[in-house]
Amino acid sequence: DPAEATAGGGRGRVVMAATRAPVARGLPVEVQDSLRRDYPELTVVVQDFEQPTASEAVAAGKADIAVCSESALLPGLVAEPLWAELLDRAIVPANHPLAARGTISLVELDTLPFVYARGSAAEHAGERVAKALRAGGLRSPIIVLDGDVRTAHVAVATQRGWTLITRSRANAPPQGTAVLAVTGLTATVEMIAVWRRDDRRALIPTVIRRMREVALSYPDSRVRALTGTGHPPLRARTFRVPRPPGSVPSDLQLRHLRELLSVTTTPSISRAARRLGMSQPALSRQLRALE
Repeated sequence: DPAEATAGGGRGRVVMAATRAPVARGLPVEVQDSLRRDYPELTVVVQDFEQPTASEAVAAGKADIAVCSESALLPGLVAEPLWAELLDRAIVPANHPLAARGTISLVELDTLPFVYARGSAAEHAGERVAKALRAGGLRSPIIVLDGDVRTAHVAVATQRGWTLITRSRANAPPQGTAVLAVTGLTATVEMIAVWRRDDRRALIPTVIRRMREVALSYPDSRVRALTGTGHPPLRARTFRVPRPPGSVPSDLQLRHLRELLSVTTTPSISRAARRLGMSQPALSRQLRALE
């Protein structure tokens, strides 16, 4: 039954915004293939983004779910970690003498400025990486640019300096750059799943759970401990504007009140569900959402 499949999270269309590192890692394709086998009526459309525009696309309603590196999230979004990506690769201009090197130390990169874009990571992540760079012996002059990660990549390609990229992103480096393995650097960045808190469609948890299952197989997985159901709970960091006291939640709809009224005036939830023309599991989910 199409209605039951939709209510059960097995039917519909989800747009996933993915930055280049998860795409290079292969997570979006693995999720697509896995869901296609189990839920042939559930379609996941993957769109490429650079950091941090994937989560911004979710906030703007242009995508339903994002997989990207940790960043400052807009109000109304929730996020949870999937895996830790090693940040131990440098990109230098493709025609620079250092481009011929396979590996390099931070000290040897001091002939080029280190380029960093403010919008490329959350503040706490940037501070963590800066600490790792200092511990590794960074001597390069630092150039801080306004913009996102693409700004830093363009700066490197136009010979203004060098910057760090994740190990997965190094499999598909920005045009005009060459990749070097950096020795003596221990830095990671969390890759996260992002979705809208008010998106109550049942297919969203279905896709998030499958993303967890794929990431759980990674040696650097950060998926939280599984519950008795075999899945972590869909609870994560929340970023939203506080609701003024005494006001009504913006996502409260009349159907929620109809469902509550039907349940309180009917001997059982299953009868209430039949009266409302929906399945009992779907009504139970709606009641949990109302709570």
